Amino acid sequence: SLIADNILLSKTDDAWTVRRRELSKIASKIRRRIEILQNPKNCKEAKKILCNLNKGILIFR
Repeated sequence: SLIADNILLSKTDDAWTVRRRELSKIASKIRRRIEILQNPKNCKEAKKILCNLNKGILIFR
């Protein structure tokens, strides 16, 4: 199939390794940015989001 051929070619021409390396870099940047957003240096000056879920209290038995 075309998909299988594409996978084989990408592994043969080293594109697979390059893609994995680039995806790893992007994932690291995303994780770092989330870390910064979740742990600000100054909590008092950090922007905050307030969400009103308006669901009431749910009791499960």
